[in-house]
Amino acid sequence: PHKVPATIASRCQRFDFHRISLEASMARLREVAQAEGMEPSDDVLHLIAHSANGSLRDALGLLDQVSAAESGPISEEAVRQALGLADPDVIARLTDALLAGEVGDGLDEIAAFVSNGGDPRQLANQFTSYFPALLHTVVGSTDTSSLDPGLKAHVGRHAAQLNEAKVLGVLHAFTGPELSPKYDLIA
Repeated sequence: PHKVPATIASRCQRFDFHRISLEASMARLREVAQAEGMEPSDDVLHLIAHSANGSLRDALGLLDQVSAAESGPISEEAVRQALGLADPDVIARLTDALLAGEVGDGLDEIAAFVSNGGDPRQLANQFTSYFPALLHTVVGSTDTSSLDPGLKAHVGRHAAQLNEAKVLGVLHAFTGPELSPKYDLIA
């Protein structure tokens, strides 16, 4: 086998890339959108930046994709459709069913979503993404960066019905063994 001389190997550069904050992504998206003559709402920018999960390249690609498909202003609905996201009211109704112990209503909601072409994995991801935002609200934090803008109207009502243990229980039920090592919350 061919060995690389130590002098060559030591000259390799290493670049560590870190996720970009939601706020920084939104600011850059706003700059690009304005340069292109678009004026998306903060909620549209939030959805795009949040979905890109810290990747500015992905966020810019999604902005480009959605703007190419829209003839007028970019709507939240267009972004949700491009991402395959469920309507936030579906997440709110699922949460209502869970909190009321109405399993049948929840299953009917899921069945209707799937029968209309929705991806059940995406629905599960959105549902479990809502609960960290609920946890922030339950413990008195004002950080709403993880909250889908379409759920702002529901978070207070849902949080009022919960306590920290219940939210963690739901998160643990949906994320299983991923939750404890990641957050070290449940033994």
